[in-house]
Amino acid sequence: MLPLALSGMHLRNKFNQIRELRNRLSHHEAIWKFQYEDPRTGKPDYNNPVFGLNASLILLSKNYDNMLELLKWLSPDRYESFLDNGHDSRFRILCTKEGLYSFVRQQK
Repeated sequence: MLPLALSGMHLRNKFNQIRELRNRLSHHEAIWKFQYEDPRTGKPDYNNPVFGLNASLILLSKNYDNMLELLKWLSPDRYESFLDNGHDSRFRILCTKEGLYSFVRQQK
């Protein structure tokens, strides 16, 4: 359910952020190389990249939270199903240093 106080511009910005992330994934770009958002536009500022694992994990989690928020607005039932099936907890574990390192070590 959409929050009543939500502006059309805010909603558009949320969807655009997810669209840009999807495009980065489809072009096989490294999604952990996020850029900080320009506070004026809300878009990634490609002149201001993040550096370091912690910053990358924080921004990845932020993008994930945005996607979950939109899913909840669009379909509360699918949102609950996603959470109930453990997908959320698995992703959140991977978005920690320990989770990432355990995943990388398994791949060797």
